[in-house]
Amino acid sequence: MDTAVDIEKLDFNYIEKCNDAATLKQIYEVLCSGKEGHYPELTQFAEKRLLEVDPKAKLSRAVPESKLSTENQEQSEELLKWIKGVQSDETMGNDDVAKFATKQRAAKERMKGNEFYSSGELEQAFDCYSESIRLDGSDAKVYTNRAIVSIKLAKYKVAESDCTAALGLTETHAASIRMKALSRRGLARFKMGQYGRSIDDFGEAYVLQATPDLDQLIENALKHHEDVEGFSYKDPRPATLELPSYPPDKLICVWPQLGNAKEVGNGSCSVTVAVGAGAYSSTDIDECAGAEMLKVRGNKAMQAGQPLEAVGLYSAALSRVTGGLLDANLMVSCRNNRSAALLQLQKYHAVVTDTGAVLAADPANTKAYFRRAQALQALGDLRAALVDTDSVLRISSTSVQGRALREELLAELERKGE
Repeated sequence: MDTAVDIEKLDFNYIEKCNDAATLKQIYEVLCSGKEGHYPELTQFAEKRLLEVDPKAKLSRAVPESKLSTENQEQSEELLKWIKGVQSDETMGNDDVAKFATKQRAAKERMKGNEFYSSGELEQAFDCYSESIRLDGSDAKVYTNRAIVSIKLAKYKVAESDCTAALGLTETHAASIRMKALSRRGLARFKMGQYGRSIDDFGEAYVLQATPDLDQLIENALKHHEDVEGFSYKDPRPATLELPSYPPDKLICVWPQLGNAKEVGNGSCSVTVAVGAGAYSSTDIDECAGAEMLKVRGNKAMQAGQPLEAVGLYSAALSRVTGGLLDANLMVSCRNNRSAALLQLQKYHAVVTDTGAVLAADPANTKAYFRRAQALQALGDLRAALVDTDSVLRISSTSVQGRALREELLAELERKGE
């Protein structure tokens, strides 16, 4: 089970108000593991609250006894192991050992920042995160951690800048970090009265992981925008697409309901879609037709200028993933092709989701980088789009389309004075 927990949940007030046993157990397990620091009092409080909510909860009480000795021992063992590896590699020397030691110091500052945050000492947490970034500015998690602290300290410009930096550091826009960075940047922009830009950030975060909190943030931002600007802003949450008949005539694809897989259709055809996780299951969808044939039909629909039908066919092909009938190359091809169809349908958040899945499997896929850059441009995230065009040109320096889009983005940024 993934026990990753946002740092803002490692908080007495949050734990006290939380009534969800699964969330409380995740928090408790992370506290016991020591991966985000060691807080004996908070751990005991989380255990007590979990048992109040779920008296039958099974607990592991392996709380580390000494935070400093444990941290130092882990760091020493990791450093010693790394040094032994370096000694066997003639290309690495003392500079590499020094860099690794600096990274360890940066990690320790991050852990100290987490501890200060959990105890409510925000200024000290901010200072520790800042020192961690000074020592090693390559960890996106430290930027998102400092961002949430900055928001609570009303340092909204710092939070915005940190989240933008985190987005630039996440390779292939890793979903978990990107979601945090986007939602926190959106919150910072909301606090600064930039309601339109905050809605865009919340919307993109929502595509990556739909949550009730993001629903509420989007609703608030939409209301404030209408109140202040005098006109409504487009709701960024994805809408449902009804696909043409294929097969039989009841096939529907919900695009995308991330984190909320649902069954649609009836009769002999039902499809469960969970786009964000890349997980699809299907029953009785023309078993005689293979995934490759469905992809070919999707390609023909695109050539005929029917992107909506193409989305349905590519989705039907992807529905074979869980059955083991779709290999990795075919998955990449179908999602890449579907992103092109979605781009024509102006479903830009969905394009970001599909291309992100492609790049996770194939980090050198220039088509995915280029299409995501186009989608990000349409969503107004020009700097993120610029990063993707740079990736296109790094992989294929002769790409005419990539260079043209990059120049277009630079011109647009210059016009906006960014």
